[in-house]
Amino acid sequence: MATQEQVREWQEKQMQKLREILYKNRNNYTSTIKPIFADSLIELNDKTIEERRKQLNPTYDEVIAIGLKREEASDDVFENKHDYPYFLVNFEAQNFIIEWDVLSHELTLTVADQLIGRITFDKAKAIIEELDRPKQD
Repeated sequence: MATQEQVREWQEKQMQKLREILYKNRNNYTSTIKPIFADSLIELNDKTIEERRKQLNPTYDEVIAIGLKREEASDDVFENKHDYPYFLVNFEAQNFIIEWDVLSHELTLTVADQLIGRITFDKAKAIIEELDRPKQD
C-alpha cells in the first residue's frame, strides 16, 4: 500500500510529464491565431464561431480522427431520454485520460486520477500524439 506521500510524488511526476508535453508542443496550439478571410462581418463572425467551436466542442469524427476510441456502455436512463445508445469516447495511456462528452462535446483531461478540466482540441491532439509516440532508447 502506497503512502500519501508516495501517491503525491507519483501524481506530481505525472503532472510534470503533462507540463513537459504541453511545453514541447506549445507552438502547435499557441500560434492558433490565423487570418480569417471573409467578404462581410457576418461571414467573419460565422467563421470565427466555427473555429472556436472546433477547438472547444469538436465533433465525434474529429476526436476519433486524433485517436480517441469509442466504447459501448449501458445507461438505460440516457437511452430512454435521447433515443440512442449510450457510449464513451476516450483515450487512455500512461495515467492520462482524455474524455469527450457525448452531449456537450467538451474534452476533459484527467492525469494521475486528478481531473485537470476542459482542454482544447489542439491540446488533446498534442497530448495523444506525444503519448502514442514510440519510446526512443
